[in-house]
Amino acid sequence: MKVVIYGGSGFIGAWITKLLLVNNFQITIFDKKINEDLLSHIIGKNVEKIHIVEGDILEYETVLKTAKDHSVLINLVGLMTPDCSNNPRLGNQVNVIGSINVFEAALEAKCNLVVYTSSGGVYGQKDKINPFPETHYGAYKLAVEGIARAYNLENKLNSFGLRPFVVYGPGREIGGTASISLACKAVAENKEYKIKFGGGAGFVYVEDIASIVLKILESLPDGAKVMNINGISEDGG
Repeated sequence: MKVVIYGGSGFIGAWITKLLLVNNFQITIFDKKINEDLLSHIIGKNVEKIHIVEGDILEYETVLKTAKDHSVLINLVGLMTPDCSNNPRLGNQVNVIGSINVFEAALEAKCNLVVYTSSGGVYGQKDKINPFPETHYGAYKLAVEGIARAYNLENKLNSFGLRPFVVYGPGREIGGTASISLACKAVAENKEYKIKFGGGAGFVYVEDIASIVLKILESLPDGAKVMNINGISEDGG
């Protein structure tokens, strides 16, 4: 199966790519800036099997050209919470309009499925049952879930959204919750590190995300599904 991973040279994308390559998927990574060091570090010698496309998620024709002749599109492109708060217009363009470009490309290229990352950020601090975002980032992610649902109802485009909470693991260097990964790295190097946030959270190991994506691609589900991936919380749940 041929798969495009938009934003695939980042932390989560590299781990997904690694697992899919081992399972004989043909991978194209589309990214505005290719992190070759991260890809090589995580994937190893199999990195040579990846087809690389440098492009902007906001340039639809490039997004579409890359999507053609592929069965599944995975969209991991997005600005993180601090960037969305600092520049809401740009956050909307990348996180929402960029996602629409991927959905449109999937329709035009007749792809079977779009997998995309939403976020635990669709929930607020008090209500963990009903989505009620309290940040620009969370609002954009919830909007994309609604857009995915509309594409399914109006255009029969199948999609699967993942709502990971705090994702950690080797290679996580940026974002407001990267401290967990950086702290683990510091311990391995016998160094001190102060975690820069507090409070309860669900922690998800990055390889678990990759395993879930693999199962989705193996089953190609219908509909516009969304899945919470809350991992292990502070109370062990």
